Amino acid sequence: MPLNNRRYKALISSAIAAAMAFAALGCQDCDCSCGSGGTCGDTDLLEIPHRSNYSEFRSEYVTSQDGFGVYQEVETSAVVTLSYGEQEEYTEGNALDIVYDVHSWASIRREFKKARSFCGCDGIQLEALALERSTASTLRFTIADVMCKDDAKDHGSDELWWSDEDPTFPMGEWTTLQFPFDSFRESAGYGTRHNNAELDLKCVAAVEISIVDGGEGHLLIRNVRTYAD
Repeated sequence: MPLNNRRYKALISSAIAAAMAFAALGCQDCDCSCGSGGTCGDTDLLEIPHRSNYSEFRSEYVTSQDGFGVYQEVETSAVVTLSYGEQEEYTEGNALDIVYDVHSWASIRREFKKARSFCGCDGIQLEALALERSTASTLRFTIADVMCKDDAKDHGSDELWWSDEDPTFPMGEWTTLQFPFDSFRESAGYGTRHNNAELDLKCVAAVEISIVDGGEGHLLIRNVRTYAD
């Protein structure tokens, strides 16, 4: 039976809206071409075009600072001040300067304007300089993935995957930290959300740098890149 004109128009409008939302994220399909990628290590992930709309999707306390979304469990659980740009006293080029006082955890999120593909790479590496650091605090790197077609229309329903660094990395000198993709585990606890319980490297919506286990400190982060062994 032919569709009536009103119903037909409604179906077409819904299809166009879904396609526009899907295209906005940059996912073309659900294989490794889903997000834009490039050669492993060729792009600093902090330099990728971004957007500062994470507060639209999350219920935690979120503030926007220098293009990053900073969030924690409750309003009083952390104080984080950051800036991104030239840090001439410590390095050439841009770096993320983080001063924190964290009771439990705090996350600093870089939301990509379009999804990225990390396919073909083996992990994430970054350089960190600890100027001050509590022995209790741990540096965590998080990948936020989406399921392309299924999640493109609801960008906030991403799935978080964590990897923690060696908490003993030295103070006062730039140190390269690596987070192999096979070391990432699915998030748990407060704020957890799930999609397919798989680390979808083909469609990465955002990355996060988190301070967990509490503590105070002053960190600089630079050259956040994928790598291949």
